[in-house]
Amino acid sequence: GQLERPAVWRFWNTEDPDKFVVLLSAGKLERAQYLGGLQQDVRGSRRKEALVFIHGFNVSFEDAARRTAQMKYDLTFDGPAVFYSWPSRGQVSSYKDDLDAINASIDNIRNFLLDVSRDTGATTIYLVAHSMGNVGMLSALARMTNTERARAMGRFREIILAAPDIDRTV
Repeated sequence: GQLERPAVWRFWNTEDPDKFVVLLSAGKLERAQYLGGLQQDVRGSRRKEALVFIHGFNVSFEDAARRTAQMKYDLTFDGPAVFYSWPSRGQVSSYKDDLDAINASIDNIRNFLLDVSRDTGATTIYLVAHSMGNVGMLSALARMTNTERARAMGRFREIILAAPDIDRTV
């Protein structure tokens, strides 16, 4: 479960993909291209399932990508693992800014969750949110219409709130 990185004291000075979970590249895809690729990955999996991760406070895009890949690896998850990266500042001192950013991202998270549930062919979707990511995920689920929620919840089999940065009454 650790996101290990090269350590100078171990004489590793590069991120070797055979030893570490590394982000080799990132690029922009159009919505249809992204969902089509995701649908193809779901079709290629044994159980037709997907995992969605929403990162928390103080997490960069790269670290969210690496954490998602690490979960897929550690869980030996057969289907695709994807993540929603909201614009965290990636700094401990920016808690208030991150809270504003996650709240501003709720509608986009909602749309992302609906897209994954509706357009990928996944019969089972596991939702995992960490820390402040729970604010976005739970608010996005609450903003779905009754019809949207009923369709999506038929696919969302498990919702995991890891170290949720929310009031327990929520």
